[in-house]
Amino acid sequence: MKKYVQAFYMEGERTYFLPIKVTKIGQYNKFCIAAIFVRCSFRELAFLKRFRFTSDDFLTLVITLKFFLMQLKIYKDYEELSDHVADEIVSTVRNNPNAVLCLATGHSPQLAYKLMVQKVIQQKIDFSRVSFIGLDEWVGLPPSNEGTCSYFLHSLIFNDLKINPSQIHLFDALSKDLDKECEMMNKTIIDKGGIDLMIVGVGMNGHVGFNEPGVPVSYNAHVIDLDETTQTVGQKYFSSPVAITQGITLGLSQFLQAKKVIMIASGVKKAPVMQQALEDEIDINMPASIIRKHPNGVVMVDEEAASLFKSAGAVQK
Repeated sequence: MKKYVQAFYMEGERTYFLPIKVTKIGQYNKFCIAAIFVRCSFRELAFLKRFRFTSDDFLTLVITLKFFLMQLKIYKDYEELSDHVADEIVSTVRNNPNAVLCLATGHSPQLAYKLMVQKVIQQKIDFSRVSFIGLDEWVGLPPSNEGTCSYFLHSLIFNDLKINPSQIHLFDALSKDLDKECEMMNKTIIDKGGIDLMIVGVGMNGHVGFNEPGVPVSYNAHVIDLDETTQTVGQKYFSSPVAITQGITLGLSQFLQAKKVIMIASGVKKAPVMQQALEDEIDINMPASIIRKHPNGVVMVDEEAASLFKSAGAVQK
């Protein structure tokens, strides 16, 4: 597995993208610039002269320059990626039996959830106090429909782990008052003390949850008209064609407020999206790029999804 930290220095509308190699030297962490990819010359980056520092200096620099740290972890294949995502979920609950989890649905996390359930059963980890928050749902479809997020989570996680219905907080996509449904979800998250771990995938248009390109970062839970790309790609979850024109979803504000976010992507089809999300400008027209603003965000991808990263070959393990 290749691992490195990426720091992003925000100065007005300009984003400086700094992958930093981390090595352990004695009892200190030495942070070395391994590569830099920016839309300007080195002469414009006078502050780079300050990058000869100890670990304590680094923490000061983080606060002074308002860095946002994001980890990028690249795994050999989908199976290895999924196993590590499963471990992250299990570790979260082991360390906090009252954890609040928000788990995305779809192909990307599917194997991770299967492996997670196996680990929980084998290791006899108590999930009886865990709360589950729904990330999103297709509006107008009943939970019995096999293509819904509710059906996915029940069939892969809730049923096998015998999760009590009182622990599950999903959107009611059939509600006659969807705005009230959003308000209720916002309140539930606040009452639970926030989301401890959020797992998200990335859509082919860069959406996170159903936060489509252009959605403001300030939004909490909301109803949204789905992009044509989402409607088309979404058909793969259903056994027959279905109208999926709207979604109900947590907002990017809640994404940023989660205590930890893991964004996962696999396969060569996701490579262009992930390259744009991590190496172009941070932009609401590429919602996945917002992960770079999260103070505890982790991007976990397989080598295929990382195949277009300009920085992937520059920073070694």
